[in-house]
Amino acid sequence: MKRAWGIFLISLFVVAIVMGCSKDERVVYEKEGIVVTFPDGWRKTRTVSNTEITVVSPDDSAQISLFVQKLPENMSLEEFLKMVSSRADLAGVQEQDSGPIEIGGIQGRWVTRSLQLGDKNFESIVYYAMKDHRIYALMCMAEEGAFDRWENTFDNVATGVRFED
Repeated sequence: MKRAWGIFLISLFVVAIVMGCSKDERVVYEKEGIVVTFPDGWRKTRTVSNTEITVVSPDDSAQISLFVQKLPENMSLEEFLKMVSSRADLAGVQEQDSGPIEIGGIQGRWVTRSLQLGDKNFESIVYYAMKDHRIYALMCMAEEGAFDRWENTFDNVATGVRFED
């Protein structure tokens, strides 16, 4: 009886240690020459059309999608951004601001936009980097009232991107 009780306590101790050490799995994307690590608690969801991966925040108020697109050899990042901007204007998406950012050691751009889908307003920031004639775009979107809460998280994901050689 004492031995059974001892085994039970040891088993309980081991389970407590394992449970105490376990955390939510962190989602990491590693393909297409890029490594993106998403925040703890964010989870994969059904991927938006033409994306490599889409993750959502724990409270479902924000999402991040990764797009990877091969470009013609003669197209620059700035030319690509002008093309995207003109298409966004046609779709009723309003560009708010933009600026430079370093993503995985590469000079890129961020662009903030606002858009309306149905009766909801959203804000987004998209981080763009170009390597080997591929555009890597992290599109981060949140409901209008939640964007400010997630903006630092979005920046941290973008600046934490690594490119593989």
